[in-house]
Amino acid sequence: MLKFLLLFFYFSLMSLLTIPFFDLPWWLDNLSNLIFICIALLMIATPFLIISFKYRSLIFIIPSVFLVLYHLIPSFYFSKPNEIQKSKSYQFIQANLSYYNKHIEKFFDKTKSLNSDFIFIFEYSDRNREKFLQFANGNYMYGYDELQGFPSGIGVISKYPIIYSHLHKSKTKSAEILELKFYDKNINTIIHSFLLHPPSPRSNAKWNDRNTTLKKLTTLVEANKSKFTLIAGDINISPWSFNFPKIKNFTPCYQGQGYLTSWKLQNDFPKSLITSFIDHCFYNQGFSLKDYKHMKIKGSDHQALVYQLELVIK
Repeated sequence: MLKFLLLFFYFSLMSLLTIPFFDLPWWLDNLSNLIFICIALLMIATPFLIISFKYRSLIFIIPSVFLVLYHLIPSFYFSKPNEIQKSKSYQFIQANLSYYNKHIEKFFDKTKSLNSDFIFIFEYSDRNREKFLQFANGNYMYGYDELQGFPSGIGVISKYPIIYSHLHKSKTKSAEILELKFYDKNINTIIHSFLLHPPSPRSNAKWNDRNTTLKKLTTLVEANKSKFTLIAGDINISPWSFNFPKIKNFTPCYQGQGYLTSWKLQNDFPKSLITSFIDHCFYNQGFSLKDYKHMKIKGSDHQALVYQLELVIK
Protein backbone atom coordinates (compact mmCIF):
# COMPACT_ATOMS: atom_id res chain seq x y z
CA MET A 1 0.00 0.00 0.00
CA LEU A 2 2.81 2.41 0.94
CA LYS A 3 4.54 1.65 -2.35
CA PHE A 4 1.51 2.75 -4.34
CA LEU A 5 1.08 5.88 -2.21
CA LEU A 6 4.70 6.72 -3.01
CA LEU A 7 4.04 6.11 -6.70
CA PHE A 8 0.98 8.36 -6.63
CA PHE A 9 2.94 11.07 -4.79
CA TYR A 10 5.78 10.87 -7.31
CA PHE A 11 3.44 10.94 -10.29
CA SER A 12 1.61 13.97 -8.83
CA LEU A 13 4.87 15.88 -8.43
CA MET A 14 5.92 14.96 -11.96
CA SER A 15 2.55 16.14 -13.30
CA LEU A 16 3.00 19.52 -11.60
CA LEU A 17 6.19 20.02 -13.61
CA THR A 18 4.09 20.03 -16.79
CA ILE A 19 1.99 23.04 -15.67
CA PRO A 20 4.06 25.62 -17.66
CA PHE A 21 3.09 23.92 -20.92
CA PHE A 22 -0.64 24.59 -20.52
CA ASP A 23 -2.93 27.58 -20.17
CA LEU A 24 -4.65 26.42 -17.00
CA PRO A 25 -7.19 27.88 -14.52
CA TRP A 26 -5.83 30.35 -11.99
CA TRP A 27 -5.53 27.95 -9.06
CA LEU A 28 -3.53 25.44 -11.09
CA ASP A 29 -1.39 28.13 -12.72
CA ASN A 30 -0.52 29.43 -9.23
CA LEU A 31 1.07 26.07 -8.46
CA SER A 32 3.77 26.96 -10.99
CA ASN A 33 5.11 29.36 -8.35
CA LEU A 34 5.96 26.31 -6.25
CA ILE A 35 7.73 24.28 -8.93
CA PHE A 36 11.12 24.69 -7.26
CA ILE A 37 9.64 23.06 -4.15
CA CYS A 38 8.18 20.28 -6.31
CA ILE A 39 11.61 19.64 -7.82
CA ALA A 40 13.18 19.39 -4.37
CA LEU A 41 10.51 16.93 -3.21
CA LEU A 42 10.92 14.93 -6.41
CA MET A 43 14.65 14.59 -5.80
CA ILE A 44 14.03 13.44 -2.23
CA ALA A 45 11.42 10.89 -3.35
CA THR A 46 13.50 9.42 -6.22
CA PRO A 47 15.77 7.13 -4.11
CA PHE A 48 12.72 5.69 -2.32
CA LEU A 49 11.07 5.03 -5.68
CA ILE A 50 14.17 3.18 -6.88
CA ILE A 51 14.28 1.08 -3.71
CA SER A 52 10.57 0.22 -4.01
CA PHE A 53 10.30 -0.48 -7.75
CA LYS A 54 13.91 -1.03 -8.87
CA TYR A 55 14.38 -0.83 -12.67
CA ARG A 56 10.63 -0.30 -13.25
CA SER A 57 10.97 3.08 -11.54
CA LEU A 58 12.79 4.34 -14.67
CA ILE A 59 9.40 4.69 -16.36
CA PHE A 60 8.80 7.69 -14.09
CA ILE A 61 12.35 8.80 -13.34
CA ILE A 62 13.45 9.37 -16.95
CA PRO A 63 10.65 11.82 -17.88
CA SER A 64 11.11 13.50 -14.48
CA VAL A 65 14.80 14.10 -15.20
CA PHE A 66 13.98 15.74 -18.53
CA LEU A 67 11.32 17.96 -16.92
CA VAL A 68 13.66 19.02 -14.10
CA LEU A 69 16.42 19.87 -16.59
CA TYR A 70 13.94 21.86 -18.69
CA HIS A 71 13.06 24.02 -15.68
CA LEU A 72 16.52 24.43 -14.19
CA ILE A 73 18.85 24.83 -17.17
CA PRO A 74 17.77 28.43 -17.99
CA SER A 75 18.68 29.48 -14.44
CA PHE A 76 22.15 27.98 -14.53
CA TYR A 77 23.15 28.15 -18.18
CA PHE A 78 22.89 31.03 -20.58
CA SER A 79 24.73 31.07 -23.91
CA LYS A 80 26.46 34.42 -24.17
CA PRO A 81 26.58 36.26 -27.50
CA ASN A 82 29.74 36.75 -29.47
CA GLU A 83 32.17 39.35 -28.15
CA ILE A 84 30.80 42.81 -28.85
CA GLN A 85 31.95 46.28 -28.07
CA LYS A 86 30.62 47.60 -24.79
CA SER A 87 30.72 51.05 -23.34
CA LYS A 88 29.32 52.58 -20.16
CA SER A 89 27.63 50.46 -17.50
CA TYR A 90 24.91 51.34 -14.96
CA GLN A 91 24.09 49.76 -11.63
CA PHE A 92 20.46 49.12 -10.68
CA ILE A 93 18.73 48.18 -7.46
CA GLN A 94 15.10 47.09 -7.50
CA ALA A 95 13.36 46.20 -4.29
CA ASN A 96 9.90 45.43 -2.96
CA LEU A 97 10.14 47.03 0.48
CA SER A 98 6.63 46.08 1.68
CA TYR A 99 4.14 48.83 2.53
CA TYR A 100 4.43 48.02 6.24
CA ASN A 101 8.22 47.82 6.48
CA LYS A 102 9.44 49.34 9.75
CA HIS A 103 13.11 49.16 8.74
CA ILE A 104 13.19 51.40 5.66
CA GLU A 105 16.11 53.41 7.03
CA LYS A 106 18.21 50.23 7.18
CA PHE A 107 17.51 49.58 3.51
CA PHE A 108 18.48 53.15 2.66
CA ASP A 109 21.69 52.91 4.69
CA LYS A 110 22.59 49.60 3.06
CA THR A 111 22.06 50.86 -0.47
CA LYS A 112 24.02 54.10 0.02
CA SER A 113 27.26 52.15 0.02
CA LEU A 114 26.37 50.53 -3.32
CA ASN A 115 26.31 53.92 -5.06
CA SER A 116 23.75 52.78 -7.65
CA ASP A 117 22.72 54.81 -10.68
CA PHE A 118 19.05 53.77 -10.50
CA ILE A 119 16.91 52.57 -7.61
CA PHE A 120 13.46 51.18 -8.40
CA ILE A 121 11.31 50.72 -5.30
CA PHE A 122 8.03 48.83 -5.11
CA GLU A 123 5.39 48.83 -2.36
CA TYR A 124 6.57 52.17 -1.03
CA SER A 125 4.07 53.81 1.31
CA ASP A 126 3.11 57.45 0.87
CA ARG A 127 3.41 57.75 4.65
CA ASN A 128 7.18 57.70 4.16
CA ARG A 129 7.35 60.52 1.59
CA GLU A 130 9.80 62.63 3.55
CA LYS A 131 12.14 59.70 4.16
CA PHE A 132 12.16 59.16 0.41
CA LEU A 133 13.15 62.79 -0.18
CA GLN A 134 15.89 62.57 2.41
CA PHE A 135 17.28 59.37 0.91
CA ALA A 136 17.24 60.82 -2.62
CA ASN A 137 19.69 63.44 -1.34
CA GLY A 138 19.29 65.74 -4.33
CA ASN A 139 19.10 63.04 -6.99
CA TYR A 140 16.24 62.90 -9.48
CA MET A 141 13.02 61.31 -8.27
CA TYR A 142 9.68 59.98 -9.38
CA GLY A 143 6.84 59.34 -6.93
CA TYR A 144 7.57 61.99 -4.33
CA ASP A 145 5.44 64.76 -5.81
CA GLU A 146 1.89 64.74 -4.51
CA LEU A 147 0.51 64.58 -8.05
CA GLN A 148 2.54 61.41 -8.63
CA GLY A 149 1.92 59.85 -5.22
CA PHE A 150 3.94 56.64 -5.69
CA PRO A 151 1.58 55.03 -8.26
CA SER A 152 1.12 51.31 -7.53
CA GLY A 153 3.66 51.88 -4.74
CA ILE A 154 6.46 52.67 -7.22
CA GLY A 155 9.21 55.13 -6.38
CA VAL A 156 12.33 55.90 -8.43
CA ILE A 157 15.63 57.57 -7.59
CA SER A 158 18.09 58.29 -10.38
CA LYS A 159 21.42 60.01 -10.89
CA TYR A 160 20.18 60.96 -14.35
CA PRO A 161 17.36 63.38 -15.15
CA ILE A 162 13.94 61.95 -16.00
CA ILE A 163 13.06 63.51 -19.34
CA TYR A 164 9.84 61.59 -19.94
CA SER A 165 7.25 59.95 -17.71
CA HIS A 166 3.92 58.40 -18.51
CA LEU A 167 1.69 56.34 -16.25
CA HIS A 168 -0.26 53.86 -18.34
CA LYS A 169 -3.39 53.54 -16.25
CA SER A 170 -5.88 50.73 -15.94
CA LYS A 171 -9.27 50.12 -14.40
CA THR A 172 -7.40 48.24 -11.69
CA LYS A 173 -5.11 50.63 -9.83
CA SER A 174 -2.29 48.17 -9.17
CA ALA A 175 -2.28 47.17 -12.84
CA GLU A 176 -0.62 50.43 -13.89
CA ILE A 177 2.63 50.53 -15.87
CA LEU A 178 5.08 53.37 -15.33
CA GLU A 179 7.16 54.35 -18.35
CA LEU A 180 10.23 56.53 -17.74
CA LYS A 181 13.12 57.81 -19.83
CA PHE A 182 16.41 58.91 -18.32
CA TYR A 183 19.02 61.02 -20.09
CA ASP A 184 22.77 60.56 -19.74
CA LYS A 185 24.08 63.78 -21.26
CA ASN A 186 27.72 62.67 -20.97
CA ILE A 187 27.23 60.17 -23.78
CA ASN A 188 23.99 61.59 -25.23
CA THR A 189 22.03 58.41 -24.44
CA ILE A 190 18.48 57.69 -23.29
CA ILE A 191 17.74 54.81 -20.93
CA HIS A 192 14.15 53.67 -21.37
CA SER A 193 12.35 51.77 -18.61
CA PHE A 194 8.99 50.15 -17.86
CA LEU A 195 8.16 49.54 -14.20
CA LEU A 196 5.21 47.59 -12.85
CA HIS A 197 3.77 45.72 -9.88
CA PRO A 198 0.64 43.88 -11.07
CA PRO A 199 -1.83 42.32 -8.60
CA SER A 200 -0.93 39.18 -6.71
CA PRO A 201 -3.03 36.32 -8.19
CA ARG A 202 -4.84 35.45 -4.97
CA SER A 203 -8.20 35.11 -6.68
CA ASN A 204 -9.43 34.43 -10.19
CA ALA A 205 -10.19 38.14 -10.71
CA LYS A 206 -6.71 39.27 -9.57
CA TRP A 207 -5.10 36.51 -11.63
CA ASN A 208 -6.90 37.84 -14.71
CA ASP A 209 -5.83 41.41 -13.84
CA ARG A 210 -2.22 40.30 -13.54
CA ASN A 211 -2.29 38.46 -16.86
CA THR A 212 -3.98 41.40 -18.57
CA THR A 213 -1.27 43.72 -17.23
CA LEU A 214 1.51 41.44 -18.50
CA LYS A 215 -0.10 41.23 -21.94
CA LYS A 216 -0.45 45.01 -21.96
CA LEU A 217 3.23 45.28 -21.02
CA THR A 218 4.25 43.07 -23.94
CA THR A 219 2.21 45.12 -26.41
CA LEU A 220 3.42 48.41 -24.94
CA VAL A 221 7.10 47.49 -24.93
CA GLU A 222 7.14 45.95 -28.40
CA ALA A 223 5.48 49.08 -29.82
CA ASN A 224 7.48 51.70 -27.90
CA LYS A 225 10.88 50.28 -26.97
CA SER A 226 14.04 52.29 -27.53
CA LYS A 227 17.60 51.23 -28.27
CA PHE A 228 18.37 50.77 -24.57
CA THR A 229 15.29 49.44 -22.77
CA LEU A 230 14.72 47.53 -19.58
CA ILE A 231 11.72 46.25 -17.63
CA ALA A 232 11.67 45.90 -13.84
CA GLY A 233 9.15 44.88 -11.25
CA ASP A 234 7.64 42.53 -8.75
CA ILE A 235 5.50 40.98 -11.46
CA ASN A 236 3.92 38.30 -9.22
CA ILE A 237 4.65 35.44 -11.58
CA SER A 238 7.40 32.83 -11.74
CA PRO A 239 9.36 31.86 -14.87
CA TRP A 240 7.58 28.50 -14.77
CA SER A 241 4.13 29.91 -15.47
CA PHE A 242 2.52 29.65 -18.89
CA ASN A 243 1.77 33.39 -18.57
CA PHE A 244 5.35 34.52 -17.85
CA PRO A 245 6.23 37.42 -20.23
CA LYS A 246 8.02 36.35 -23.37
CA ILE A 247 8.86 39.66 -25.03
CA LYS A 248 10.67 39.55 -28.35
CA ASN A 249 14.39 40.41 -28.12
CA PHE A 250 14.25 40.77 -24.32
CA THR A 251 16.19 38.56 -21.92
CA PRO A 252 15.22 37.89 -18.28
CA CYS A 253 18.06 38.89 -15.95
CA TYR A 254 17.91 35.62 -14.00
CA GLN A 255 18.95 33.48 -16.98
CA GLY A 256 22.28 31.81 -16.35
CA GLN A 257 22.65 33.36 -12.90
CA GLY A 258 21.65 30.39 -10.72
CA TYR A 259 18.83 32.08 -8.81
CA LEU A 260 15.54 30.29 -8.19
CA THR A 261 13.77 32.37 -5.55
CA SER A 262 13.27 36.01 -4.53
CA TRP A 263 10.27 35.76 -2.15
CA LYS A 264 9.41 33.61 0.84
CA LEU A 265 6.23 33.34 2.85
CA GLN A 266 7.82 33.94 6.27
CA ASN A 267 11.22 33.92 7.90
CA ASP A 268 10.30 31.20 10.40
CA PHE A 269 10.74 27.50 9.64
CA PRO A 270 8.89 25.63 8.11
CA LYS A 271 6.98 28.47 6.38
CA SER A 272 10.31 29.83 5.13
CA LEU A 273 10.46 26.79 2.82
CA ILE A 274 7.53 28.20 0.83
CA THR A 275 9.32 30.35 -1.72
CA SER A 276 8.82 31.65 -5.23
CA PHE A 277 10.62 33.67 -7.90
CA ILE A 278 8.43 36.66 -8.76
CA ASP A 279 10.82 39.66 -8.89
CA HIS A 280 12.29 40.17 -12.34
CA CYS A 281 14.09 42.43 -14.73
CA PHE A 282 14.40 42.11 -18.51
CA TYR A 283 16.80 43.87 -20.89
CA ASN A 284 16.82 44.25 -24.65
CA GLN A 285 19.69 43.83 -27.11
CA GLY A 286 21.02 47.30 -26.36
CA PHE A 287 22.28 45.99 -23.03
CA SER A 288 24.58 43.26 -21.81
CA LEU A 289 24.23 41.91 -18.26
CA LYS A 290 27.51 42.36 -16.42
CA ASP A 291 26.51 41.40 -12.88
CA TYR A 292 23.41 40.11 -11.08
CA LYS A 293 22.76 39.16 -7.46
CA HIS A 294 20.12 39.18 -4.73
CA MET A 295 20.23 41.15 -1.49
CA LYS A 296 18.22 40.59 1.70
CA ILE A 297 15.89 43.36 2.88
CA LYS A 298 15.05 43.59 6.56
CA GLY A 299 11.30 43.92 7.06
CA SER A 300 10.35 42.60 3.62
CA ASP A 301 9.45 39.14 2.37
CA HIS A 302 11.29 39.92 -0.89
CA GLN A 303 14.95 40.10 -1.76
CA ALA A 304 16.26 43.04 -3.75
CA LEU A 305 17.78 42.54 -7.20
CA VAL A 306 21.13 44.24 -7.70
CA TYR A 307 22.43 44.19 -11.26
CA GLN A 308 24.70 45.97 -13.67
CA LEU A 309 23.87 46.54 -17.34
CA GLU A 310 26.40 47.60 -19.95
CA LEU A 311 25.51 49.49 -23.11
CA VAL A 312 26.22 47.49 -26.25
CA ILE A 313 27.58 49.21 -29.34
CA LYS A 314 27.23 47.11 -32.49
